Amino acid sequence: MNKKRANGKQDSITLMQQAMATLLDAQANLANAQINLGAAQVRSDERFARLEERLAERFNRIEAILMRHEQLLMNLPDAIKDKIGFKPLQQ
Repeated sequence: MNKKRANGKQDSITLMQQAMATLLDAQANLANAQINLGAAQVRSDERFARLEERLAERFNRIEAILMRHEQLLMNLPDAIKDKIGFKPLQQ
């Protein structure tokens, strides 16, 4: 009976050691996954910042074009009058 208990105790210790080894392995895998995730997040943040910068540049160019077009449209009536030789009536 004592031999059986000793064997049972040894089996329990072995199972506990295996469980601890599995736990440590899982913790190491989790730590590596967190490191990889952090690195991926940094790359994503950098890419997003570059995209934001490019979008801001495009927006500024488009805004400048629209402002020029707005000025052209505002001056268009007078330019047409000048082109066709329109002269306002003098009173």
